[in-house]
Amino acid sequence: MTQQQSRRGPTQQHQDRGRLAGGAAFLSPRLAHRVIDRFRSGPRPDAAAQESVAALSARERDVLALVGAGRANSEVARELYLTEGTVKGYVSAILSKLGAENRVQAAILAHHAEFIAE
Repeated sequence: MTQQQSRRGPTQQHQDRGRLAGGAAFLSPRLAHRVIDRFRSGPRPDAAAQESVAALSARERDVLALVGAGRANSEVARELYLTEGTVKGYVSAILSKLGAENRVQAAILAHHAEFIAE
């Protein structure tokens, strides 16, 4: 270590202590990399929400994916080649199975499970 580096050491430590006293937080390089990697990979799906969605039939999951994407019953019917009445029946069954009071709650659960149509 050079003299210049050793002179900066205590000064840097003093600045760090001042920042910590002011409420700043420091992460070790290893932990910082883990945090950055976690943010890069995005949020993880909610396991309970995924289990709830897995309990639905394949067609109910198709409907839920579209409802989760904000589609109206008429749009779901058009995309899945169903009648609007059939879609309403599926939505009712989905709400019942998921324990949701309305399609907004079902859509939120679909988002938590990362189960939405694009």
